Amino acid sequence: MVDINNDGLLDIYVVDMAPSDHFRSKAYMKSMDVKKFHGLKDNGYHSQYMFNTFHMNNDGGDFSEIAQFSGTAKTDWSWSPLFFDMDHDGDKDLFITNGIKENFLFRDIMTEVNKRKRSGLEIGLDELLNIVPSDISENIFYKNKGGSKFDNVSSKWAEPSFYNSNGIATGDFDNDGDLDFVTNNMDSNATLYESLAASRKGANSIKLLIKGAKNNPGAIGTKLKLTTDSGSQWHELYTVRGYLSSIDPAVIFGLKDNESASLKITWPDGKISKIPFLEANKTYVIDYYETEKEKVSNLEKQPKIFSNSNSLGITFRHKEDKFNDYHKQVLLPHSQSNVGPSIIKGDIDGDGLDDFFVGGAAGQSGILYTQNTIGEFFEMKGPWNQDKQYEDTGGLFFDSDGDNDLDLYVVSGGAHLAENNVLYQDRLYINDGKGNFNKAINNIPNIPISGQAIAASDIDGDGDQDLFIGGRIIPDQYPYSPNSYLLINNNGKFTKKQIEINQMVSSALFSDYDLDGDDDLITVGEWSPIKIFNNENGSFFPANIESLNETTGLWFSLAENDIDLDGDIDYFVGNIGLNTKFKVNDKKEFHIYSHDFDSNGTYDIVLSSNYNGNLVPSRGRECSSEQMPFIKDKFEDYRSFANATLYDIYGDSLNEALHYEANILYSVFLENLGDGSFKVKKLPWQSQLAPISGFAVTDINNDGFNEVITVGNLYNVEVETVRYDSSRGCILSFLNGEFKAISHLETGFITTGDSRAICTIKNSSQTTLIVTNNDGSLDVFKSN
Repeated sequence: MVDINNDGLLDIYVVDMAPSDHFRSKAYMKSMDVKKFHGLKDNGYHSQYMFNTFHMNNDGGDFSEIAQFSGTAKTDWSWSPLFFDMDHDGDKDLFITNGIKENFLFRDIMTEVNKRKRSGLEIGLDELLNIVPSDISENIFYKNKGGSKFDNVSSKWAEPSFYNSNGIATGDFDNDGDLDFVTNNMDSNATLYESLAASRKGANSIKLLIKGAKNNPGAIGTKLKLTTDSGSQWHELYTVRGYLSSIDPAVIFGLKDNESASLKITWPDGKISKIPFLEANKTYVIDYYETEKEKVSNLEKQPKIFSNSNSLGITFRHKEDKFNDYHKQVLLPHSQSNVGPSIIKGDIDGDGLDDFFVGGAAGQSGILYTQNTIGEFFEMKGPWNQDKQYEDTGGLFFDSDGDNDLDLYVVSGGAHLAENNVLYQDRLYINDGKGNFNKAINNIPNIPISGQAIAASDIDGDGDQDLFIGGRIIPDQYPYSPNSYLLINNNGKFTKKQIEINQMVSSALFSDYDLDGDDDLITVGEWSPIKIFNNENGSFFPANIESLNETTGLWFSLAENDIDLDGDIDYFVGNIGLNTKFKVNDKKEFHIYSHDFDSNGTYDIVLSSNYNGNLVPSRGRECSSEQMPFIKDKFEDYRSFANATLYDIYGDSLNEALHYEANILYSVFLENLGDGSFKVKKLPWQSQLAPISGFAVTDINNDGFNEVITVGNLYNVEVETVRYDSSRGCILSFLNGEFKAISHLETGFITTGDSRAICTIKNSSQTTLIVTNNDGSLDVFKSN
């Protein structure tokens, strides 16, 4: 436990045994037992994953797990993680000791044992140890790049370590103002690492020796805050660190420049000492009894922008139906049946106040809430109560029949039913003008596709609202694309017109991006680039926009706003994010193939990355052969599978498979340049910690400028991928062309679950944010 990102809060880092090397991960890493994994969860345990964990403290007892995002999730057979500032730049770097003498996780131990038994050989301890691999896992150096991202600099900062290490202890052994350290090693002498930070040009530091009170002479638990012009650093004094190790109690703060500092000391008894001036590159002894102290005053807490409120009459709780997405497609990366609940708003009764509808899961009715003048909400009954067998995945309030009130269109979706099942049919409910609804019969065509996205616009210029309906998935055929449709409005009756999207559409907008006076169509989806279709007299044709050509991602959401106030519309697009084991960069690739590789009538999924110049499978031999049994016959042991390329495994059938390659995984801001082109910008890292499934754009602090609010997560993933649960929502301010995340400490906006969508409701006195959570209650935030 250490403050890794200098925000004054203790973070938690825990090491495990996950190898980053492809061969070692496939030959040594045990496959997840799916039944046991879910059994533990059903009995109250958290999800059990075989990766390091980095729990970033959000305050208030809440943490976000960001090991994959930080780049420190897989460090092999690890023992001691130790954070300290190795290069004196003001940020704590990370050193991890590694290694095991006998790697008994080798998957082929029993295979080798059985081979020898079949040959009539006795297997004793010595023979068994000859089978078990004995190798070296190098110790790892990580450079802290600002508190949330780390670079592996092992080969740059020290010579390779050809021994297996366990414990580590730091201390300024040569009294030169930097932290040296020593490791103990299996079957070898201890190793002393001499730090050269103090001799590096421009490196500076301050060394503190803290003496405590009589009942705690080591001053254990003392909190230190060192502040310079470059910012603040925090350190909490504990000597027990790493594996069976204790560090020297001297505290060394690295400084970016040769600058003076001030120090705030919070002693274990709660008293505070302040030292206004400390000079760089000196050692200071600070004694509890020789330092002026003051009692901590009960300071009034700064009011936050939002407070969590459940007093507005909103009691809806989403109850996801139990369905196993992985029954037919074992290697599916994440669930396709958990996309709800959706939420949509509109003034249904003409009183000038926003009301909202939240969709239900299969077997659960959606609910319409109406608002009164003091911001309270009341449930309103409607015909959707008889349609609870449908799964509500999207929707829209719009005037379908031209009578100047808002009707309700509800999209049906999910993956729990076979393709073309009648329960994938959407529904239209007609408003009588007073907020009472009746189900329309035969107003919309028969389109039983599993959908999610819907958008409205007067496509044909006849004065009424037409619709785009996006096909989300074909059940059990991921990632093949379903059909999408335009619904043309003819006096309240709709006819369908297929539109070639070729995308698993998760979100869509009609928007005049090119300022030519008509609404164009923008769509996003999984394993697809961001697509724009130009409106040409009511027909839509793909726009060739160079900056969007290389944007294939796993997109979940889309929103629009002229955030930079330059007169054109900008866009926000939510991707799967960067806190995932899948990587896309100049060294890493991420592919998907889908084909009936074993000719048994099902669509088999193969996820792939690159290793030593070849594509290799992301999933292991055991789970891959569960989907495609021929793999176990073709590769009799784990070692041979670990050495195989994707082509070795699947051969020429890869050429027949549906194939996509992701270009980017991060969520983006599309800055409209006003000439029909865009600049693609990465959103701040705080919004990259999970898939973004919903955006809201609103002015939360009444300063005349909009903020962007993101929500997301995705819990139901396959068991060898850490579930996406690290988003607590994020509020981004926009200033001088750049986005900046506003701290949870300031906003009070912390979501609690597997978030899907966000809705902003304003009245004369306040702003209310409503966030939907899959299989959970709504989060409701009221502005202060």
